Amino acid sequence: MKIDIIEKKDEALFQRETIIAKCEFDGATPSILELKNRIAAQLGVKEDLVVVKNIFSEFGSKSGKVEVRVYKDAESLKKAETEKVIKRNTPKKEEKPAEEKPTEAAPAEKKEEAPAEKPVETPAVKKEEKAEAA
Repeated sequence: MKIDIIEKKDEALFQRETIIAKCEFDGATPSILELKNRIAAQLGVKEDLVVVKNIFSEFGSKSGKVEVRVYKDAESLKKAETEKVIKRNTPKKEEKPAEEKPTEAAPAEKKEEAPAEKPVETPAVKKEEKAEAA
């Protein structure tokens, strides 16, 4: 993946720098986290202070433009960016496989117990009961 910086704009009010870059890649469009890591390494800043705002990929080509914001501190990042953008730029936590196994086994047991408790009534039985009641 090749990233060329096209434009840098300093925004002192928000304590950040907005960067527009052209990205050339092989295969599918890279994820936000991949771009964030590459740009942070290229600029020499912490990954926590970099936010990928947009990826504009060009249809049919293996390139696109990327809008990135680099903040001076974490506090200014939290003030300026929405929760959705911060969540999108944060790596997902991996769940432990040991916790998933008990939750999968419990519903299977319930499914087996449910048919045994409730007898299935046929329409013929219902008609006979109605005839006796009348």
